[in-house]
Amino acid sequence: MSFLNIFGKKKTPKELLRENKRQIDRAIRDIDRERMSLQSQEKKLIVEMKKMAKHNQNEAVKVMAKSLIRMRHNITKYYTVKSQLQAVSMRMQVRCQSRSCYRLRPTHRSPPRRERLEDDVHSADPNPLSFPCPSLSRRRSRQRSPWRTP
Repeated sequence: MSFLNIFGKKKTPKELLRENKRQIDRAIRDIDRERMSLQSQEKKLIVEMKKMAKHNQNEAVKVMAKSLIRMRHNITKYYTVKSQLQAVSMRMQVRCQSRSCYRLRPTHRSPPRRERLEDDVHSADPNPLSFPCPSLSRRRSRQRSPWRTP
């Protein structure tokens, strides 16, 4: 926590997003590092299992095989955790972007009187407002038009 934050200076959503994204990226790197070390241990274990199998030490090979299965299970867990962290990071970014898009929306929605009279009531576009954010305009276009018949 920074010294200025104690005395009431709030962080902007951009700063909070940046800090959280940095922490998540660091966690993802740590997970990748751990997964890669497990994969290298797995390769070494497979080589050692082959050597033991040549010398007819079947009990030791069975124990190593169980350990190998545990390692592979942990590697798949690391992949799922990494993908979940990436999804959380993406959701945070999208929420921050949508918040900034909502701030950019026009506050005065009705067009001037002359333009309203000239507009055709049965125009192709059900919502003549254009949003500055493309994701919002895509959401609006997916909604069913009230003028369209089913």
